[in-house]
Amino acid sequence: FARGDISFDNPRSALIESHFEAQSMQACVFRSEFLLREKLALVEGAVGEDTLFSYEMMSRAKRMRHIDKPIHVYYADRDGSEVNTIDVNFFRKSLALEREQVKMLLRDGLMDEYMLLRYSDFMSGWYQVKLAQVDPSSIAESGALVNEIADLYQSITH
Repeated sequence: FARGDISFDNPRSALIESHFEAQSMQACVFRSEFLLREKLALVEGAVGEDTLFSYEMMSRAKRMRHIDKPIHVYYADRDGSEVNTIDVNFFRKSLALEREQVKMLLRDGLMDEYMLLRYSDFMSGWYQVKLAQVDPSSIAESGALVNEIADLYQSITH
């Protein structure tokens, strides 16, 4: 989300200002003390876990620095990427991630901002688009998983 070399004294605010834009952490360098202290780890068996990891990092970090150096191609842009293989397993893995993301957003006090700035666009611009790509034989199960994802958030806001 950043362009140029930028220091953030409040990464949490930067996360909110970016409207919870998808993040990549493959080219990040973290202090191991920070990761251990905050108990940050990827959600095993999920898809999109790098974005959640980045959200958690930005929510808890006191500062961070973005250095504008192109050093990798984002994994999702590659054919064969986990997020580009759309079948019922994609939605199962997404549900696993969303369960953890809901916990993180509640724990870190970011649920209201997420619902306002990201939720609707993500459901329609990501899950509904992906659902349209599913083989018709698994549309019912995949749709049920998307509904379960939506229920995770709707049960909190109602």
